[in-house]
Amino acid sequence: RHSPLANPQTAKMLQIANRFSFLLFVLPTVVIGIILLLRTRRTPPRLAVVGLIMLALASGYFLLRPGAGTAPPDELGVLLVQPVSRPVLLEIFSNYCVGCLRAEPVVDGLRQEWGDAVEVVRLNINEPRAAEVATRFNFQFTPTFILFTADGQEVWRQVGGIDPAAVRSVVDALLQNGGGET
Repeated sequence: RHSPLANPQTAKMLQIANRFSFLLFVLPTVVIGIILLLRTRRTPPRLAVVGLIMLALASGYFLLRPGAGTAPPDELGVLLVQPVSRPVLLEIFSNYCVGCLRAEPVVDGLRQEWGDAVEVVRLNINEPRAAEVATRFNFQFTPTFILFTADGQEVWRQVGGIDPAAVRSVVDALLQNGGGET
């Protein structure tokens, strides 16, 4: 069966839609609001529509204001090439991705649960040079989660969300094995 990802142009369009999925939800709301505004002739309803549009834009800004990853792309490359003393969970995300926004509290909870036993690194795909680093890891869609052993071997990957139970079981096995060093 033919995969749509086999066509590079289709794959690129899907990647862009994935990375900016939240904007794809907000944009139609704003357009509908503007259309309603133009069709309404009375002032009070116009003010209500303008208020809703401004509220949508303001909430989008506060929810999606640029957030930095936990490591700049240059440092991330070094972190994942040089052996470290603990496993590394890499999250490749976008501030404008609905799945990434949903995964954020889960990842924060895992980070808190693991403490210093696991290095949790977030790579914002919209940062300069981040795409170059993400390509090294065969990245396609946000969010992507990759777990590395203490010596940098990939042992687990999940795309499109994170299953805390699945990553927990792999991390527990690594920690029982001394971080997965070979």
